Parts: sequence; structure tokens; C-alpha cells
Amino acid sequence: MLEPKQTKVFNIKNKGQSQKAVQKAAEVLREGGLVCFPTETVYGLGADAMNDKAVTDLFRAKNRSFENPVALHIHSIEEIPKYVKKINKRAELLMEKFLPGPLMLVFEKNENVSDIVSGGLRKVGIRVPKHDICLEFLQECGTPVAATSANMSGRLSCVKAETILDELNGKFDVLLDVGNTPLGIESTVLDVTSDPPRIVRPGFITMEEIAMTIGIPPIISDNTVPKSQDEPTSSKQQHKLVVLEGDEARIITRINSYLKIHAGKKIGIITTNELADVFREQPCFRKMGPRNDPTAIALEVFEILREMEKLEVDIILLEGIPREGLGRTLMIKLCRLANEVIKLVDQPGDALENNLQKG
Repeated sequence: MLEPKQTKVFNIKNKGQSQKAVQKAAEVLREGGLVCFPTETVYGLGADAMNDKAVTDLFRAKNRSFENPVALHIHSIEEIPKYVKKINKRAELLMEKFLPGPLMLVFEKNENVSDIVSGGLRKVGIRVPKHDICLEFLQECGTPVAATSANMSGRLSCVKAETILDELNGKFDVLLDVGNTPLGIESTVLDVTSDPPRIVRPGFITMEEIAMTIGIPPIISDNTVPKSQDEPTSSKQQHKLVVLEGDEARIITRINSYLKIHAGKKIGIITTNELADVFREQPCFRKMGPRNDPTAIALEVFEILREMEKLEVDIILLEGIPREGLGRTLMIKLCRLANEVIKLVDQPGDALENNLQKG
């Protein structure tokens, strides 16, 4: 059992204020502590990857299964060969194009990576984040950092410090608080040991971007919730989440129908900005961004879902967005969270996502 910790928070407003906080956080990590740090995607919770006890504490802090691997976070591409057996040509192309950045590459690990980090598997995920404070911290550590998202296992990832403290306060030693993370959606996880490479977890880097870089489309994992990640699922929720896909008129009609049929229940409504005027008078309404701007929606939608939990709604009705590029990634993630996905009109590309949802 993990002993309670006194969590220390360092508020960093800009890079010029970071040096002392980063040095202290790195010192704590090297001494076996747990540190929460920002990346460009979401906040991570990390331990010294060379310290098996510290990594064990990381799993316990998150209530994460020891069979569910964590990833190595390092400060430069040049460090990757220290921990993997081979880097093939496609991996080199991806590293050159996207790293540092929101892409985790899965390699066959070498003897420098503990079996505790890899969950007993022969592979390991490696991240080189594109975030100044994060890279400063990783370099200061002087050791690879075993890390995963800073949330309880099975819960939504966190993009701001307040949410982390609500969920994990007392379970880790230091938090480097820089405000909200820039992207709000997890990194794409790509296994480069398979041919063609395999998307284990959809994320900010899209299938199209990967295909353009390596000259061949990646394949997608058959698993809806990959063993290497702890993505949230609807079974963890107290409310019912319904995703509605279709044209605006049909979505408006269906939401109004829910409001009428379930008049005695507390209903949360999340739509794009385009439908905001229709539902803004509803007490539990939130808008998540422009319909054709998935980057803006990624920054908002998961935090809104957390807010809806605090409001203790019975049902959440969420408007779907076009399944193109990052929009496809978002819809895959949202549909995995959902208890029900209702397609009000046929949309191009449905077959792929339907298969993903069924696993």
C-alpha cells in the first residue's frame, strides 16, 4: 500500500520561473519520488524508470494494473537508441517528422528497460514531448522517466492542475503547474515493430499524417482499449453518455425529444458552437467549440465531461463532429466513452469506426 504523501505544488507562469522548481522536481524524482509534469498533450505522472520501487509506487498511485505498461519519457531523440533494440527506416522518418511531439513510438526494448516498466512485455513506448518545461525537467532528471497520464486508472486524462489535485492529491510528491496543457488530447501511440506500423491508440497525430510521412497507411489495433493504455470506459461513469451523429436539424430534434421524454431527469447537453443559441437556456448546457475545428474541441470536450460529472447529471447528450483527421480521433475516443452512439444519418467512413467500437 502506498503511504500518503505531502504534495508540493510549484506554480510556473513562464519558462524564466521554472529553473528552481524543475531542479527540485528532478531531485525528488531521482530520490524515488513521484512527479506530475506537463506535456503538450495532457499532464503526466512519472517516476525514475531505473528505480523499480518508484515505478511500483507509480502503478499503486494510479491504481493501475501491473500488466498495463507505462512509457519512457526522454528529453531528446538521440536518447532513444539507449533503450531499444532496433530503429527501422519508417521509425526514423516518423522521429524526424514528429519528434519532439505528440507521438509515442513503440519499439522492441533492450535490457536497459525494466520489465516492471513494460508490464512484462518485450516492447516499450517512448515519448519525447514537445513542451519546454517538460523537456527542461526530463533533461534535469538525468534518467529516463517512466510515466503515464496523471489520473486514476480508467478516468479521463487531466489538462489542468486543479483536476489532478482533486483526483490524486496526496498520492505523489511534486506537481509542476503550468496551467492548461496546449493540446488537451493524448499522444498517438504507434507500434513501429509491425509492418505496416500499427496505431495502438488514436491521438493528436492523425492516420493521414502518418501515412503521408511513411508512404503507407498504418493499420489500427483491433483492441478498443489497448492493453498498453488505461483509457476510460463508460463502465466507470455514473451517468449515461449518448453521442448523437447527424445533421444539425436531426440532432436538435433528438435532443428536444430526450428533454421531453426524460423531463424528470438532470440532462447535460454538449454541442458545437453552431447549436449554442438553441440550447443555451438549458441549465446544464455547455458548448465545446466550432463544429469543423476539432483542435479547439479537443481542448474543451473532456474537461466539460468532467464538469458534467460534478454536476451529477443523469444523462449527457453530446453532438458528434465530422470524422475527418483529428475529428476521427475525437469521435473514436468519445464513442468509446459512450453508453450509446446514435447515427441519425449515414456518414462516410462509418464502417471503420463501427468496427473499432465493436473491437
